[in-house]
Amino acid sequence: MRELMLIMHFIGLAMGVGAPFVLFFIDRTGAKLEQADKDRFVLNGYRTVVVGHIGITLSLISGGYLMTPYWKILPDQPLLIVKLVLFLFFAAGLSVISVVSRKARESGDKQQLTRTITWGRITMLTGIVIVILAVLVFR
Repeated sequence: MRELMLIMHFIGLAMGVGAPFVLFFIDRTGAKLEQADKDRFVLNGYRTVVVGHIGITLSLISGGYLMTPYWKILPDQPLLIVKLVLFLFFAAGLSVISVVSRKARESGDKQQLTRTITWGRITMLTGIVIVILAVLVFR
């Protein structure tokens, strides 16, 4: 069962952390387009955040199972605590991206688009830190 959960966790990790990377490269690619085309391209690309939501759900389910032997020693594992808190921040960041990008698509507001791009970058960096902490905690 552990191996199945590890596989599910790594797939969820790829999907969850991969979504902000895709958003980053969509933004970079959109920078080469004219402004009106760029806005439409970037906003439509931000719909891929759904993949991130599926990934963090898989990671949450499998991670909860994989954490079973660690719950008792959690207070003695500061890096693991930071990783778990960042996971919550990451999940919240993906949710913010979904809400703000939907508002930007509906209203066409440039400020909402800028917020979406900013949250995408923050979430991508958070995902990278989570992966680094996971390697340090579970090596």
